[in-house]
Amino acid sequence: MSTDIVLVQLPDILADWPWKRVVNPHSSPQMKAQSMEWIQSFVSTPHMQRVFDRGEFDLMTPHEAQRLVALALDAMRNPERTRPAQECVAVEALRQ
Repeated sequence: MSTDIVLVQLPDILADWPWKRVVNPHSSPQMKAQSMEWIQSFVSTPHMQRVFDRGEFDLMTPHEAQRLVALALDAMRNPERTRPAQECVAVEALRQ
C-alpha cells in the first residue's frame, strides 16, 4: 500500500464570479439562531464542540475523502434511510 500523499487543489471558482454578492433579504437574527441550534444538535462531545467552535477540521486522505463522498451521495439519494450512529455527523446533516 502506498503512503504517498496526493494533494488536489481546487480552483477558486469565485475569483471571477460575475454577479454581485448580496445577503439574503429574508435572513434574520431568528433564522441565524435557529440555524445555529440545528448545527449544535450534531455536537455530542466536548471535543466536537471545540472543533466546531474553532473551525478545526482535519484534512482527509484521498481514501477517506472518497468514502465520505460515497456516504454523502447515499444520504442524498436515500434521505428516508436512518444513518448509523457511528457515521460522520456531516452525512446526517446533509441528509436532513
